[in-house]
Amino acid sequence: MIAIIFLILFLIQILISNRLIIDSFSRKISFIYLLWWGTAIVISTFDPAELYSVSMKTYMLLLINVWAFNWGFLCFGKIKKIRLKVTTDNSFYNLVIGNNKMILLLMLACIVTYYYAMKFALVIELYGAGEGRMMRFEAGELFTSNLEVYLYDFLIKPFTQFVMLIVACMLLSKIKRRILLLSVLFLFLYASVGNGRGGLIVFLFYCFIIYYLRRELYYINLLASKRKKWNFGVVSFVCLFVGVGIIVVVISYMTAQRMGFDTFSAEVVKIGFEELKSQAVWYFLGPFRALDYSFRANYESITGFWYGRATMGGIDNLLKLVIHYLGGSYTIAHDEIGHLLQNSKISVGNGIIFNYAYTNIIFHYLDFGYVGVLLFPFLYGFIVRYSIYKFTQKPTLLTLGIMIYLVYISMFNIFSWEFQKPSSIIYVLLLLFFQYVYSHKFVILKLNGKKKGLCRHEC
Repeated sequence: MIAIIFLILFLIQILISNRLIIDSFSRKISFIYLLWWGTAIVISTFDPAELYSVSMKTYMLLLINVWAFNWGFLCFGKIKKIRLKVTTDNSFYNLVIGNNKMILLLMLACIVTYYYAMKFALVIELYGAGEGRMMRFEAGELFTSNLEVYLYDFLIKPFTQFVMLIVACMLLSKIKRRILLLSVLFLFLYASVGNGRGGLIVFLFYCFIIYYLRRELYYINLLASKRKKWNFGVVSFVCLFVGVGIIVVVISYMTAQRMGFDTFSAEVVKIGFEELKSQAVWYFLGPFRALDYSFRANYESITGFWYGRATMGGIDNLLKLVIHYLGGSYTIAHDEIGHLLQNSKISVGNGIIFNYAYTNIIFHYLDFGYVGVLLFPFLYGFIVRYSIYKFTQKPTLLTLGIMIYLVYISMFNIFSWEFQKPSSIIYVLLLLFFQYVYSHKFVILKLNGKKKGLCRHEC
């Protein structure tokens, strides 16, 4: 019965959004957001895979979190349909594929990640997969100092997000150049450092969202080449399908490696895939149970309230580095909350232990309680809609990167809050910086409906 009520409530939200939103970009993103969260919450009410039940209080906070985001998204106002078209000289082809600086940067990144990938392989041999993976996040056998950890997280990790965007665009637009192979090599090497599956899942999301918005991106000619416009067709769909299949095989093998299988074979991949299917349900719905436990355990009485520093943990962390560099002392929310979460071994059912993913709500709640759960998602929804507006007004690869990254965070809030990490803050700031620096070089044509002419639209 409760599942039917939640389903009806989400359908009402979708209908309201479709009624109030006139631009296709915003309408599509609002729909996929509500569908994603609605599906998770409705399925969760059935307690699949022997997971524990979630209290009605937690479900209500989950609904408030989603609705607050959506109403913040809607409150930005209407985005007018402006007919813009990117000129060929400023397209994805010239700015990225034909850019020698980008190729050199990728080559340097490949060298750095190859060095750490080889070191990580040695660490795995010495300490095993479980203990070896933990060394990815601290100074020790893999990184010799905290400075190395910071440089890797603050430079390589944000750069990886941008490369994912580039590869997704090239794969779906059928552009085949050396930079594609170099980019794929870099992503493979990056995934090898830490044996993490999360980056590959993020890449799948990038491919999906670009394909999902293919009509809008095709219309503005953003990713055109010198020879032809970006063409979405059967071949693009097949490329996406095959690419997803390859990534699923890789993730399945990584899962099998964590189970102790070292050799690569069809049988090992099959075992990893079966485990991956089970883990997908746990990771998808487990955070709701972990969040429910945190409310019952009164985490706020342990950490206290942080008044915005938990939600803006990435900035708080950067501030700590500056203060420590100057010789001062500064306690950040990320350390206190992270220590509590990591040391809380929570059973969410079926013998599954959680100590990390509590959804984005835990950070908002530890800032201002219930007010934070309402306030921050509302503001974030407004910001995401603003990023869509800026992209529709200034459609460049950089504004596309900001928009897609913010949308990705809104979807993956179901696991945790990305902006607690400095790397997320740095990535967005870098995109904004380069958009500002190179804005005078972007020329966008505005189609004049009355005269059917073209006029310059400066970014």
